[in-house]
Amino acid sequence: MKRFLLILLIFNTILLPSFAETIVGKVDKNIKNNSNQVIDRTTLAPLKEVLIEVPSKHYRTRTDENGCFKLGTSINSPTIMSVKKEGYKPYSLTLERDFESEPILIEIERTNANDIVIETDIIHLGDNYFSEHSANAGDFTIVSSGNSYSKIFDLRKMEYGENIYLNIGSIIGIDTLSARNLRQTRVATTWASPPEIYFNGKKIAELKINGDSQEIMLPRSLAKEGKRNELTIKTGINQKKLNGLDYDDIEFTNLIIEVR
Repeated sequence: MKRFLLILLIFNTILLPSFAETIVGKVDKNIKNNSNQVIDRTTLAPLKEVLIEVPSKHYRTRTDENGCFKLGTSINSPTIMSVKKEGYKPYSLTLERDFESEPILIEIERTNANDIVIETDIIHLGDNYFSEHSANAGDFTIVSSGNSYSKIFDLRKMEYGENIYLNIGSIIGIDTLSARNLRQTRVATTWASPPEIYFNGKKIAELKINGDSQEIMLPRSLAKEGKRNELTIKTGINQKKLNGLDYDDIEFTNLIIEVR
């Protein structure tokens, strides 16, 4: 049986988060299940009425009394699927293929007082001009809202030893050299600069590849504790455009700030 790895991307480390039989945020337990199921990460209890969505396919369903669901749409290229339930952290993953023949078990965890949910909708950045060979181009769901995204959030005063992390649930469309080397994009004649992450006006990270559960530490020295803070994501720029700027079209979802 083919195994898929779910790997975490940390700033400045080029690793590829992907698909796994059992999905637990960032952990692969390699447990085979008889049907697609969503359970509580702590209690392992099945979760009913969990919303399962595949935005690019305009498809949604909910889990039954046993936490089980069927994905009634065809997947033939990397596609974002979101998993949402009130009281739980929103979760998403990039499906590489249909998985009815190899069902998956998804564990989601409850939110806590230290979680700040920034965004759960799909956000599209770019200029709506992209090649059909661009990474995941066929799975874009909405038109662009511009070349950057910003969100203001309140940050409590932190304890000694605590750190701040940004978790990006899923991101597709990145056409960097790193993404091309990993065969995430089929654009052969050009490439884009990486999307950039800004925290309170300072650039703190770049996103070089597509994937799930990408976690970035936000410098505590830049944090405004007990005040309002700003997170900004700017998409990359085509490096071989001769006339004007050509922004790389990307989509992402599920931005969560965690203090721990």
